[in-house]
Amino acid sequence: MEEYFSKYGFKRRKQNNYIRTTDGNVIQDIGFTTATRGQKHVVYLNPVVGIIYRDVDKLMLQLRDGLNPNIEDYGPMICRSIGYLMPEHYFKEWKFTKDKDIREDAEDMAKAIIEYGSSYLEELSDVDQMIYGLATSKYSYIGSEVRDYILPVSN
Repeated sequence: MEEYFSKYGFKRRKQNNYIRTTDGNVIQDIGFTTATRGQKHVVYLNPVVGIIYRDVDKLMLQLRDGLNPNIEDYGPMICRSIGYLMPEHYFKEWKFTKDKDIREDAEDMAKAIIEYGSSYLEELSDVDQMIYGLATSKYSYIGSEVRDYILPVSN
């Protein structure tokens, strides 16, 4: 994944997240939720793409009595599972097993992330579009307590 995403300017961070910073303020994030469903030697990956606005997050954390100096180490403030950005518009995950070559599925997953996630990340990276999307509930929040801070701080 690292080799594939690096072609698009993403760098690997902790916990297998990949980030790309635009204009010094917006951090675009590719992350994964994982599940095993109790199966041995199996992992299901659900790619999630989202953003963090450094300035908004800094102020938001101050308002919440906490300051995070390593903002890139945390998840995005607004995100979406890649399956909901794809034409089928449903929860999508890829299954990887110990006894099967993962290259083809990994490449398929990486291509889907770039193809369907890039335009979403660019859309979120436009502050006016992001504010509009938050105000109209077009975008999903991370954590219920966050919604009380992101929109007012962004305005």
